[in-house]
Amino acid sequence: MLGGERGYSLIELMLAITVIGLLAAVAAPKVSHVLAVSRSQKVAADLQMLDTAVVMYEAEKGKLPAGNQIGVLKDYVERIESVKPPAGSAVIVNGQETTLSDAQYTLTSGNGSARATWGGNTAEAFLPTRAGTAAAAGN
Repeated sequence: MLGGERGYSLIELMLAITVIGLLAAVAAPKVSHVLAVSRSQKVAADLQMLDTAVVMYEAEKGKLPAGNQIGVLKDYVERIESVKPPAGSAVIVNGQETTLSDAQYTLTSGNGSARATWGGNTAEAFLPTRAGTAAAAGN
């Protein structure tokens, strides 16, 4: 060092920046996956809430909701217009990270019942699976 100045050499600074860059490269995919899991859990909770609203609708009116729009459930879900999926963001569907582009949840009727869906998937598709459980085994 010249003139008795104290500080870090260029090599030391480059080494520190390289280490920080490597740590960031390792952490970024983990953070991305954690965000996808949290979005999936939000979707599962939304769909379960809408399924409950469908049951309440059917119990009160004696019939399934008409149409496929969730707006018919407005008497059973507070601020239903704000219930929207994270369209365009990665989510976990049936254990696989994917991106669904549907901008809204819909109601799907069949076999005498109606379910809330997003991209054709019910709440169960967005719930995490664990090895050794019936959901992980495909049952």
